[in-house]
Amino acid sequence: MNRKSQPLGIIVIAAVSSSSASAATLSQAGPFDVAGSQINLGAHFASIQGLYTSGNDITFDLNTWIERSMSFGLKLDRYRYQVRDQTGTFTTTTGTANIQYLISRSLYGVVTMDQVWDASRTFQRLFLEFGVHF
Repeated sequence: MNRKSQPLGIIVIAAVSSSSASAATLSQAGPFDVAGSQINLGAHFASIQGLYTSGNDITFDLNTWIERSMSFGLKLDRYRYQVRDQTGTFTTTTGTANIQYLISRSLYGVVTMDQVWDASRTFQRLFLEFGVHF
């Protein structure tokens, strides 16, 4: 399995439906392999116009292979939005760390930890995943 990522360049996608409440734009950069180090950096921006909220989402991520069968990733996501028919702007920030371990050619395990900061609450989530690659 070739784990070395290839630079994707800049991808820009725009999607608009007939309803004015569902327009979204997305820009993504990366992942980029930093100087051949197999440390990958990426960024994502989305302008979201939903039925109940409208706002901007920006994400930065970093991932790398620690050894042949283990990868590590970090992600920081910030969503700043307004709720329709309300005044004020709200911000939700999520930090994520994950470790993936390839148990064999087809079995893997992932541990993911999220920290969420919001104006009304702060909490953590822990996800454990075991799966099979087909």
